[in-house]
Amino acid sequence: MGVHWGLPLMESLLSDEMRENLAGATYVDPSLDGAATPNTTIRVYDGPSGKIMKDVPVKGRLVRVSRRKLRAFLARGIDVEVS
Repeated sequence: MGVHWGLPLMESLLSDEMRENLAGATYVDPSLDGAATPNTTIRVYDGPSGKIMKDVPVKGRLVRVSRRKLRAFLARGIDVEVS
């Protein structure tokens, strides 16, 4: 999963400490340190042909984020009840 258009708003709602740890705590690949971006582009393919249509720069985005890890990260310190 990628986080892009909503990232500035989401970051504005986080504490400084959470903002600093966001990438490292939510990446699918835990070996990434959070400062590194796993990809510099997102490659877009044409489904039927498999041809590369374009490479989209990922500057200012989080890519390869785990939804489960992101939900858990954002719920820290919040009493979440599921019924």
